[in-house]
Order: sequence, then structure tokens, then C-alpha cells
Amino acid sequence: MLFALLSAALAATPTVDHLIDADLQAGRLTRGEALYLHVLTHFSPLELPPAYLGAEIGGPSCLTGLVMDVKEGYHLLTPDQQAVVTRYLTPWAADFRDPFPKAPGPVAPPAAMSDTCFGQVGAKRYLSEHFSVEYDASVPDATAEKFANALEEGYDAMVNELGWTRLEGDDKYYILAYISEDSGDGAYTTVDYCQDGRSWMPYIVTYQNVFSGMGTWYEDMSVHEFNHAQQFNYGFAHEFWWWEATATYIQESAQPSNNWWSQYINGGFSTQPWVSMRASSQSDAAQFWHMYGMAVWGFYLDEHVDGHELVRETWEEIVGDRGQYDTTMEEVLTELGYDFEALYLDFVIQSGQMNYREHNLMETPNRSGSVTSLPAGGEPSSKERPKGLGQNYINVNPNTASEELPDLLFKFGGDPEGDFRVFLVGYNERVPEVVVPIEILDGVGEGVLEGFGEFDDVLAVITPMGDVRGTFNYGWAMEGALVNPPEEEEPEDNKPTDEGETIEGDQPLNIGGDCGCASRAGGAGGAAGLALGALALVARRRRAS
Repeated sequence: MLFALLSAALAATPTVDHLIDADLQAGRLTRGEALYLHVLTHFSPLELPPAYLGAEIGGPSCLTGLVMDVKEGYHLLTPDQQAVVTRYLTPWAADFRDPFPKAPGPVAPPAAMSDTCFGQVGAKRYLSEHFSVEYDASVPDATAEKFANALEEGYDAMVNELGWTRLEGDDKYYILAYISEDSGDGAYTTVDYCQDGRSWMPYIVTYQNVFSGMGTWYEDMSVHEFNHAQQFNYGFAHEFWWWEATATYIQESAQPSNNWWSQYINGGFSTQPWVSMRASSQSDAAQFWHMYGMAVWGFYLDEHVDGHELVRETWEEIVGDRGQYDTTMEEVLTELGYDFEALYLDFVIQSGQMNYREHNLMETPNRSGSVTSLPAGGEPSSKERPKGLGQNYINVNPNTASEELPDLLFKFGGDPEGDFRVFLVGYNERVPEVVVPIEILDGVGEGVLEGFGEFDDVLAVITPMGDVRGTFNYGWAMEGALVNPPEEEEPEDNKPTDEGETIEGDQPLNIGGDCGCASRAGGAGGAAGLALGALALVARRRRAS
């Protein structure tokens, strides 16, 4: 059901958030008006103006990013709008105007473990070991108990088993998790000052309809939101896509039997790999779901680099960083001693066939071309042109190889500003066994994958490293080739004599013909058949050239 909702959100029909954003860009709305309408979209859609009522809203989701935007832009709302927003986002508070705290974490005063730092804010409460689940009078007690149990499972998995931080102050206060009787379509986590006015803690809010009709989705939601609470304690520096991607990835560790995370990877990443890795938006549906879909980057760092610890270390690295959603993954991994470009390019290649433990739950990325006969050529559609740090995959049927032309010649020409990285990859059982980097000079290059008919799958993998805000066009062509034809045995009377004489009329063998093949990269046995670990060296050589 969730995948259908994601698909609807990404369909041609624009979502309500899309329409609001378009009206903002066209000057028909102020930023404050747009923020207010975004809140109504997810918390009370029937209150929207008639112009927006016929559009898709999308599926249940984490609304933490939207709440961050509202908190930053709260001063742009009218008093009446502020009252409505406060009623939906903090129904127990007088207003929602508190800014994000500047300190890296709260310094809670000593207190008996008997309350949240905000006091009791709900009509009723259910206390567990670490959480005070507070809820409106019409919310069933059993719903509060289900929420508390799921939160405790997440706490145990992340803090006690995976080594993530506990919340500062959770040894003195219960962590607030609130269930509203309103009909919101997800959950969110944010921070606020405690009753003392100087220390602060994160808190979680969700809605009673989340616990009915969605099976176990609330369990994964609980894990996801608690991870956001931990992220706030580490700091605010990461770009927001990694907030959502991390919290989605970690659902597998805490609730391994549910697998709700896979719907977000399939609907957010696999259906649109051309969206930039760094894309982040609360109003653009494609970018919004792509943030969740980038959970696949967490799986990559975990399984192909240095385990779950590396995912956690990307958050530990930003402790003390005073930035706010402006620190890139490249900066963090460089500080941790990694070559971001080498890891990113390996990620792009591994993800072409979803070479991960849970591959059965992950759909391979949509192809931007499919070659079923040679020669072939083309260019991406306007929709599929990749942004910087986005990917295109072109599928090549290995059965197009022939005995006479067993090799694949690939020619590429693209926008030089795209700073393209291009590979021919032969996969067996999803594993990229042969990777041929194509050297690109001034946007143009070519290369050969030898014996391409011997692989289970063959892909041309294309990714620009240029501006993540722009899209980049390119064209490509493929044909069968014979790079190393067998040498024919020379007749006996044409062979050189023992004295080193050359038979008159002898001509050198033209292996490459006039196709310019001498400049092409080699295949599995040649210089370009490089192991993935050499990608960093290839990148450095390319920049030096």
C-alpha cells in the first residue's frame, strides 16, 4: 500500500506540496503563506483553499523537515496562522516560536526521574523505562502502550546494541512522545526548551490514525523518529537528506522483520536514480522521497566500506560543528580519512545491480536505456538527465555479443560542465566483476568491455560530478567490436630467415583498422579492467590529465 502511495506522489499529477511550491516561486504566495499551507496539507487538508483540494497529498511520512522549516519561518506567519500551527505541532504549548538551540545538547538540571522536562502535556500518559507516551483523551490506552513498546525496542537496539548516543538528560527525565487525536499523516521529531527555559530535549509527535490500517508501520516510525532525536543531540550540521536517509536505513537494524525501509528505497531511489544524492526538499515530491531512498547509501557504507560503525561515525564527526544543514557528506568522510569520490563511484557501480544483502527487497534502478541489438545509441530523456551526483544506467543485453564481435565498444559525448564519470561494468550474480573506466577528455571518451557476452548483466554507468543543482545532457553509441583478433599463422616461405631478412612485400598487420582503437581502454585483461579499489587512482589521474 505504501509503495502505491509513493508512486502516486511521484506520478505526473502534481502533489499539493508541488502546487504550493509552484505558487511560491511564481510570487502568488509569500513564504509564510506557503509554510502555513504545507502544514494544512499534512495535518488538516480539508482546510486547504479549493484550488489545492483535488491534488495528491502523498503517503504517511516523517515530517521532521517540514517542522524544521516551520520553526525557522514561524515569525513569517500571522498571529492566527501561528495559533493554528501551534495547535497542530505543539498542542500543549502557548506558541511554536522557540528557535533551534545553539548549544550542542541540553544540560538538564538534577531532577527525580518522574516527569518529562516539559512536564505532563497530555491528558493521559503511559510510562515505560525511558519514555512518557502522552496522549489525548480519545486515544485508546492500548495505542499508547504499542507506541511505548516500539520506542523501547528502538532505544535498546540503537543505544545498547549499536552504540548510538543516549539523549542528554534521559537519565533524569522521561523522553516525551505525544499521540494527538488529530488526523496527521505521519510523525515528526523536534526540540524545544524545557520548563527551566535554558536546557532542551527532543520530543516526538504522532497521530492516532498512524496506529491503524498500516500494520507494523508504526514500529518502524518509532525507530525512525527516535533516531532523529539522537541526531539532534549530535548536531544540526548534516545536510537534511542524510537525516532522513540515516533514520530510514537504521529501521532495518532495529526492526529487521518489517522491511518498511525497502518501500522508500524502491519508491524514492530506484525509480529516479538521476536525482542528485544531495537533493533535499519538503515540497518537491521527487526530491522529498529521494531523501528517504538514499537509505541505500547507509547500506553501502555498512556493507561495502566499514560496517554500521561508519554510519554512526558520520554523526559523531559533526559533534561541536556549529553549521546548520550545510555540511556535505564529502566533507564529513574526508575528515574521517576516506576518499569520497572513490566511495561514491563504487556506490554507483554496486547499486547498479543492488549488490546488497537485502537485494531481494531492493528494485534495481530504472534504466535510462536498454540495448537489445547492436549498433545502438541515444541520449537520456529530459526527465532522466542526471543532476550532479545523480546516476544513469544503460542496460546492454549480453546476448547481443557474437563470436565474430565479442567485445563492446562504447562511445560517449557529454556536457563538459557535467564532469562525467563513465564505466562499462560486467556483473555476475550482481557482483561487478569487471569495471572499465572510460577516460573523458573535454566531455568525450570511448572504451571497450571485452567478452561482454560472458557476463550475467552489463551496464553503462554514467554519473556527473558537476553542480548538484543542474542537469547535464550527453549522447552515447555502442557497437560490437573485435579488439584482439587471433593472429593468422604465416606461410612457411614468408617467415623471416635465420639471418633476420625480411621477405619483400611483407606488410604489418593492421589490428585496429582505421577506427582509432589504439586509444581505447582495454578490457578485463587490459589496463582499464581495474579493480574497484583503484577508482581513486583513476580519478586522480583523470584530474591530472
